[in-house]
Amino acid sequence: MKKLLSVITCLAMLFSVLAAFPTSAFATDEVTPLPSTDPVIGITSATINAGDPTATFRVYMYNNPGIWYIQTFVIYDRAMSYAGFALGDAFPPSSMPLSPANESYMRDKDVDATLRQPIFSGLDDAFAAQGADYAGKLMTIVQFENNGFFDITNDGLVYSLTLNTASLAPGVYDIFLTYNPDSTMNVEAEAIPFDVTHGTLTVVEAGCQHTTTENVNTVPADCTTAGSHDVRCTLCGEIVETGVADPALGHLYSSEYTIDVQPTQTTPGSRSRACTRCDNIETSDVFYYPGDANGDGKINTQDLKLMKKSISGAVSENQIVAVNIDTNDDGKTNVADLKAIKQMIAGAQ
Repeated sequence: MKKLLSVITCLAMLFSVLAAFPTSAFATDEVTPLPSTDPVIGITSATINAGDPTATFRVYMYNNPGIWYIQTFVIYDRAMSYAGFALGDAFPPSSMPLSPANESYMRDKDVDATLRQPIFSGLDDAFAAQGADYAGKLMTIVQFENNGFFDITNDGLVYSLTLNTASLAPGVYDIFLTYNPDSTMNVEAEAIPFDVTHGTLTVVEAGCQHTTTENVNTVPADCTTAGSHDVRCTLCGEIVETGVADPALGHLYSSEYTIDVQPTQTTPGSRSRACTRCDNIETSDVFYYPGDANGDGKINTQDLKLMKKSISGAVSENQIVAVNIDTNDDGKTNVADLKAIKQMIAGAQ
């Protein structure tokens, strides 16, 4: 569970980082290092025009503790297909990538079918834990084994993967990067866990007027803190506004008060009520005012209703101002006090 929460947190942080890149760019240059000391492997996002033949995604590694072998998987929609591979500069020439450019069995593999093979059994749980929705998609496998018997500790660009995209309709497509935790290890054969960050491909229709939009990447506002959201075109998928402010909601207090300190004829008391959205408590003074059963400083039908409940025993002591319901100050609360309140409301007294 802790690892899943860590993955979700990193995923949310990556979305906020990628939102800073201009959507007119056709590929982000790199994954900005996340404010974490944990090992992270991530893939960039890209934005292209509808009909563009390809899009390139770059896989980066940060806070690398030292690895000897790693097996990665890039998962994408079936409307895309493998177009090319290029090795980055993070790993030295002594590392040997089992490149999908040379090995056809590693390209455009059906994820569901591949994960049913004995050699990959158990990876479905790992993929799910790493936040990858892989059902019905394709994947390309890229794995590295260092020819030398030492760990590679470099950070930076590991490899680039180019996908065919000409048939994609406008919209936003997930690009998932995952790894095999059972075969990612150092030279001592110790497992090396990584947090993963995923990317997206946004396909934009040229000339779209963005007439229909939706709010995405919402940070909810609460009673005292403003929220924010981005605005995405539902026709082409482009993010047309980022960081739109949503005002704080303000407190929404209950209509019912609790009498915390009962007043007397000479000293004020106090009452409180809670916000229905948060744990904030509002307090106010309550004064001696015969007939003001609820302590709001007015005498009206609300007091009459509360008085009736008091006589029938349907309210507790902390729901009513005791000194105010004894209107004739005879030390008792009865029908005579009820009649007095009715007369007060009618203006006969």
